Amino acid sequence: MFGKIAFLVKELNHVIDELNVQKNYNITEIESQLAYNNKIIKKLKTESKPIPTELTEEKRKCLEKISAFQKSNENLRLLKDELKQCIRKIRYNERNYPRKAKKKQINKERINLKIPVIPYRKLEEALILSLEESGGSGNKDDIISQIETQLSSTFTEADIECLNSGKKRWIVRLYNVRHQLVKRGIIKKDSVPGIWELKKIKR
Repeated sequence: MFGKIAFLVKELNHVIDELNVQKNYNITEIESQLAYNNKIIKKLKTESKPIPTELTEEKRKCLEKISAFQKSNENLRLLKDELKQCIRKIRYNERNYPRKAKKKQINKERINLKIPVIPYRKLEEALILSLEESGGSGNKDDIISQIETQLSSTFTEADIECLNSGKKRWIVRLYNVRHQLVKRGIIKKDSVPGIWELKKIKR
């Protein structure tokens, strides 16, 4: 009984992780759009030119989406903390409650929780390599296509599985990799929307 509950809680934890990955993929695009808008607005102000209403409105919408993302992210974090507490209670009850299930069966359930996917490190290396080969920048769809060609032989069934967003798991994880590279200052944050660009090409 407790083993099944623990299994379900861990599965829910996995779903939350997947949601976080998809959220990072969406927020990276919004942050990129906001940075680009700010760049245009700053340039117009410097040149004492009027700022189009559409540009101001688009900036406001981006800020609202980012604010909503941050609030949602905090809610997911709190949920994960509550789930961790549930797991601790379940484990305590398991130790103090006679288990009817066989030990081998429980071990089998734990093994099934591990989903084999391509490591983030390989996605990061492939993304940087593709951008370097493209002269330091490129259309995101072209870059994704190049990476797919490079890594097609290493993808697992889980990697090519389509998630609720309609995108394959490895592509959603690639967006998350790009988001982390932006944070680390390796990829530009304020590039033109739809364009991925390295800050500096490695030599």
